[in-house]
Amino acid sequence: MLNGIDVSSYQKFSNYELLNDTNTAFMFIKASESIRQDPMFRIHNEGIAKTKLLKGAYHFLRFSHTGEEQANAFINSVGPTLGDYDLPPVLDIEDISENIDVNATETFIKAWLDTVKAKYKVDPIIYTGAWYWKDKTRLNNSSSFAIYPLWVSAYASSYPPPFGGWSTPTFWQYSEKGTIAGLVGTNAAIDLNYFLGDINALWKMLPASKTNKYSELGPKISAVQYQLRKKVDTAIQVDGKWGDKSKAALEKWQVAKSFSPSDSFDPVQWQSLFDLLAPGAPTQLTAPAKIGQPVFPEPGVITTDKLNIRNGAGINSPMIASPLPKGKSVTILEESNGWYRVKTQIEGWVNKDFVQIQN
Repeated sequence: MLNGIDVSSYQKFSNYELLNDTNTAFMFIKASESIRQDPMFRIHNEGIAKTKLLKGAYHFLRFSHTGEEQANAFINSVGPTLGDYDLPPVLDIEDISENIDVNATETFIKAWLDTVKAKYKVDPIIYTGAWYWKDKTRLNNSSSFAIYPLWVSAYASSYPPPFGGWSTPTFWQYSEKGTIAGLVGTNAAIDLNYFLGDINALWKMLPASKTNKYSELGPKISAVQYQLRKKVDTAIQVDGKWGDKSKAALEKWQVAKSFSPSDSFDPVQWQSLFDLLAPGAPTQLTAPAKIGQPVFPEPGVITTDKLNIRNGAGINSPMIASPLPKGKSVTILEESNGWYRVKTQIEGWVNKDFVQIQN
């Protein structure tokens, strides 16, 4: 497995170069939501381009505009073509603010996927959670989109059992409480992800043409120079220009690592140069949870006439919102001491006895 992160306007970095010092291999960046561009997209996109990370862009699907309109908003944000080191586009499907039926939801999804696929000539990735996809009022475990790679959201010790026609995910978002070098802000946190494959499989996902020479890596020459200055020669300038000093330092590193000294590039060398499998990084898949075992987030329904929302687990925690009515759909994020942390339009804690998990 390889480590990755995803970001939106909620995350800011003091210096994107610092990401070269982590064992992070990729980043997904929020490009748009509904018909609006994310205000941090261009800053993140330009900052990541010169680092070692492969990057992809994602769109948060809403239901107030057609799938095609939202796809065009995404295309306007990303641009007419994908870059050489851009992963396939992603459609983020998790909006619980609108109540529409399964057929309508599928129509929105299909229109976005078809429009983006026609533009970039690559199958997009679908981001979602089993808690959303299996909900009878959302997609009712539809298998209509199983041909697309799955990026699953599951903040747990394992990703969920198969759903929606997918046997296993390609990417897994396993935490929303991460931290990483360069991230700024009080209590700032970042989403953490795994790519459930090796370095060659990740690079094969790049839809655009790829070089096989270090001297032709374009903006990523800066990342190589950054690492060679750190590991081989402190006199190397990180200027994005491939010269004799960069070439000599690369060959010295290649010999030390038992690679043939040359300008030739391959993903395995990239993985070694940047320590993408640093000590402590996971190298095998976590076993999926057993079917029938809750893997949060999960969809739930309120079973009592009224249910208070509190700011913590337990009746001593202050109420923070009006009671939830019977039949209200919620997303269960975690369980603690007989209480669920749930999400509707807000997040809070409710008594577990009065919420039924929808399998």
